[in-house]
Amino acid sequence: MTYTDRIAVLQQANSFELTGEAVSADHKRYALALDEVRADSDVPDLVPVVRINGETFAVRGDISFISGKPKAGKSAVCVCMAASALLPAGHPEDTLCINVSPANGRPVLIVDTEQPKANTKKMVGNIGRLLGVGPSHNVPNLKVYNFRSYPKAEKLFRVRLLFDMYPDAHLWIIDGLADLIDDVNGATESGRIVDWFMIQATTLNTTIVLVVHENPGSDKMRGHLGSEAERKGGGVITVTKNREGGYHTINSKILRNAHDFEAVYFSYSEGRKFFVTDGRAAALACAEKDKDERNLAKQCFPAGTDSLRHTQLIERIKVLRNVQDTAAGKWKKRMLECGTVVKREAEQDFVLAGALALDLLPSPGFQADLPLHRVPVANVTSPHEGL
Repeated sequence: MTYTDRIAVLQQANSFELTGEAVSADHKRYALALDEVRADSDVPDLVPVVRINGETFAVRGDISFISGKPKAGKSAVCVCMAASALLPAGHPEDTLCINVSPANGRPVLIVDTEQPKANTKKMVGNIGRLLGVGPSHNVPNLKVYNFRSYPKAEKLFRVRLLFDMYPDAHLWIIDGLADLIDDVNGATESGRIVDWFMIQATTLNTTIVLVVHENPGSDKMRGHLGSEAERKGGGVITVTKNREGGYHTINSKILRNAHDFEAVYFSYSEGRKFFVTDGRAAALACAEKDKDERNLAKQCFPAGTDSLRHTQLIERIKVLRNVQDTAAGKWKKRMLECGTVVKREAEQDFVLAGALALDLLPSPGFQADLPLHRVPVANVTSPHEGL
């Protein structure tokens, strides 16, 4: 029995209830039988479709989410995801450590609800560059649609039409989900749209990736829609931009079917006219990581080798950061977690991490206060002596 058949049976049973007609136990049991999961049920294993840095982000039959602030690089990630699906397995192309199982001729769809059509066309051109066919070449099984000019209800209607037209699609990328509903803070509307895509993924056994913006000043996706996404998405990644360093980052936020992957760093290449993975950015980010915690630890232990009790450390943090007890406690916890401050269990006190203590030691260079002994001229041997 297909999903549609089961729904029809359940609807029929429900109509019987509404009209007062008796519904047999066998009818109810039949309607629900195929939805029961038993130890001996014939349930296929999950099929990974999108991997990032070796870890599964999206699987067949489920929905996953890309989050990030405006201009963070979400569109670049979408481009690389689509291109990887259209490339053969084992391709050498730089797709930002995103590896998608090959579409093998099946449609790959991108729906753009936000950008002007000129920008959407650039996306298509960039996919062509990654495929090696050039920006002006049409790829037969790549289908890209721009619904920016329609009201939200019309956008959703057209998305529904696409799912009817392409039931065998390999990969869907919807950029962005919030434009398909009126209120991202509405619990009912947010729940319905996420459920609808989840049902499509299950019914069509396809992979759907949905793009949602983050709230300003926060890494949480917008409104109740974001909460639904985090609860029901098989995977959630976040894309960020470091404006000072000039690089972008892909981080795993929620991966239900894999471990978190190592962050992917990328930046724009003038030579390639697109984004590339960036080892320089990775090194720069590593140097910047825990920078505040390192600096605070050095300030708390200016001598490098002294020790502090809990109360002393908290008081010093309060003065240095101009905060109260609760915030000082959080700073202390962060320093312990990143290893800039170490707790000595036997002494029940705290000391600066060894590597940072070395930074505070005086330089072993030229010592002006040491006496200088002149070597008597008579004792100096000429390099030419004996020649």
